[in-house]
Amino acid sequence: MSAVFLMFSGRTAFDPGELVLPLYAMSGVFAYLCALAFSRGALAAAGDPHAGITVKWLAALLPLGAALTTGAAVALAWWRDFNPTTKVFSAVIVIVLTGLVMTIGLARYAAIKKAHDRRQEVAGKPEPAE
Repeated sequence: MSAVFLMFSGRTAFDPGELVLPLYAMSGVFAYLCALAFSRGALAAAGDPHAGITVKWLAALLPLGAALTTGAAVALAWWRDFNPTTKVFSAVIVIVLTGLVMTIGLARYAAIKKAHDRRQEVAGKPEPAE
């Protein structure tokens, strides 16, 4: 009954105060770890022999990609005066998804290139340049 009274009294029942920033930080770390775990699981389930090195590259590149993507999304929202219209919201989502896909693609490229270079070293004969 007290929750109903607090709802109509104009006072907040819970003021997060100083918990907001640590909660955001923990959410970011949790999302980062989930992205790495999901990527590893998806690549391993597909039988990819380069899953481990891809996840290592992703672990290194994901914070940079996330920072650049966040900056681009905030710049777009700022340019549009943080107007919460469907167009701005959709554009921010497209920017974030594009940035993350590019980060994952770059990590994958780096992993495959490193594995290819290592294979060429073992073979002892580099491929001729075209």
